[in-house]
Amino acid sequence: PAGAVALKTALVFLLICASIGWKTRFSLIASALLYVYFGLVDGIGTLTKYTVLGSHVLLLLGCSGCGNVWSMDALTGPSRPQRCAVWPQRLIQLLIGVVYLGAAATKLHTPNFFTGDHMSFWMLTNVNWPNPLGEYLTLFPALLVALSYITIIWEVLFLWLVWKGWGRLLMIGLGIVFHTLTYFTLGLLIFPLVYIALYLSFLTQDEAQWLARRLFPAHLAQRQ
Repeated sequence: PAGAVALKTALVFLLICASIGWKTRFSLIASALLYVYFGLVDGIGTLTKYTVLGSHVLLLLGCSGCGNVWSMDALTGPSRPQRCAVWPQRLIQLLIGVVYLGAAATKLHTPNFFTGDHMSFWMLTNVNWPNPLGEYLTLFPALLVALSYITIIWEVLFLWLVWKGWGRLLMIGLGIVFHTLTYFTLGLLIFPLVYIALYLSFLTQDEAQWLARRLFPAHLAQRQ
């Protein structure tokens, strides 16, 4: 038990270090290993969709150069911009889309989903966090059917349209609305927060520089 407490404390400390960008790569990889370890120790009660997703993303971030900008490492490291491989970012983007495709495939094999009964059942329960809007929406079964079809279409098209132009704005915009509504209608909390944060992986370099110029000092923005 003492060892478990120490490792759990180390995990929290490493996640804080990764958040502020101090020893970023080591913090992310070590966090991924400890996160997976604690998940497997209590697999039935701990492993969920977001823990599997989170562990993969932590590992991919550990292989990336995400500590080169907007971080303590960037403040204390070389002043000139550093080039880094883009494949970890691409894999995170693909992971987002593939998870949506898997969710769509599951729904396609769930007939009750298209009648609205499946969504209605979860909206009437508080298995997750309380859902302030769920009970009210069950009064409109036709709306639930329409939302079910919209969800399927969006999940299938996300991976193909999210890369640029109007499709990118539409897919990510619908994604933010969708995941926000899953809190108000289904009581989901952690999964929506994880996924909305992962949408930041679709930022282009120009967009990241634009944000840096407004959120961070000029000398930090120039590192990009």
